[in-house]
Amino acid sequence: MEDVNKILKNIGNVFKILSFGIEAMVEKTNEIIDSLKDDEVKEEEYPKEAPAATPENIKDVKVTKQLKKKVKANKASIKDKKVKKSNPKNDLEKEGKKKYSAKKEESLKETTFESKASIEKAPKPRKKINKEVNKKSLRGKKSYKKESGATMTDTILKIFDNSSEPISVSDIVEMTGFVDRPIQDVIYRQIKKGKIKKAGDKLYTKA
Repeated sequence: MEDVNKILKNIGNVFKILSFGIEAMVEKTNEIIDSLKDDEVKEEEYPKEAPAATPENIKDVKVTKQLKKKVKANKASIKDKKVKKSNPKNDLEKEGKKKYSAKKEESLKETTFESKASIEKAPKPRKKINKEVNKKSLRGKKSYKKESGATMTDTILKIFDNSSEPISVSDIVEMTGFVDRPIQDVIYRQIKKGKIKKAGDKLYTKA
């Protein structure tokens, strides 16, 4: 029995020794893992150095710079083309304005202006009536035919001579085609002279 107890004690001692060894191994592995993590962090903080310049790298850099310059030049030329692109409507308007100004200058050169003396000396033309109106008056009379060479006053007096009924200004307008204001002026003057008289509200007859 004593031998068995000794053997068991020895086995227990062996296990204790093994446990201490395992703990030491675990601690060592943890230290190794921590050191690896620290190295990774340091590498991230301090980036790697740029690769050394070689003839091939220099060529690549030059090519990329040339391509960038070409792209910028193409963009600038496209913008210039867009700006310089002409609008057909605007071009037509400009051409029309140029033609109009040229014609205007030619017409101004061709026209001759009379002097002030010739304008002042020129006789004033006498108003003549050369029209024939085919309308009817309000009282159903036939259209009045104006004689050539007769003035407005002569025509209005002749209408009153040939009419036995009172006449209004609107009747004379329809028979002759004259404007009402000049007719009123003629009637007012003839009333003063005693050739026409009033026959009611806006009605007149021969005196």
